Amino acid sequence: APLEDNIFNRCKSNLRLLEYGAMGWPVVCSDVYPYRTDDPPVIRVQNTFEAWVDAIRSLLNDEKREQYATALNQWLHDRYLLSNYKNAWISSIFDN
Repeated sequence: APLEDNIFNRCKSNLRLLEYGAMGWPVVCSDVYPYRTDDPPVIRVQNTFEAWVDAIRSLLNDEKREQYATALNQWLHDRYLLSNYKNAWISSIFDN
């Protein structure tokens, strides 16, 4: 998920990570603000050709690739799915 570090992009959301997390894909992304929101379990890199090539090669050769994908999917479920908010809201009402 490459993203140039500029004022416009710093104002974007982390939607791309949410979409990739929903698909269960491991992610290499630029180290910019939208991709730091809520500290997602992704591989962040500087925007240089060498950094991207190294990170992608590393991920392709890493046997933990599926663990990265699962962690991102779980991160999405824990922080962004409405059912979790609904359950937390219901729990807060009935626990009091």
